[in-house]
Amino acid sequence: MNIIIDVGGTNIRVAGFKSLNQPKIIKILKFPVENNYQIDFNFH
Repeated sequence: MNIIIDVGGTNIRVAGFKSLNQPKIIKILKFPVENNYQIDFNFH
């Protein structure tokens, strides 16, 4: 299993692939971000 993480300006996406030779996405998780590190990662 390979996991790819895309950290963008408005979302963080995490995708899982069985193989990178013939990538077929198993699942994608999408998390919105507020562009505030403490809020986005629940640090207080």
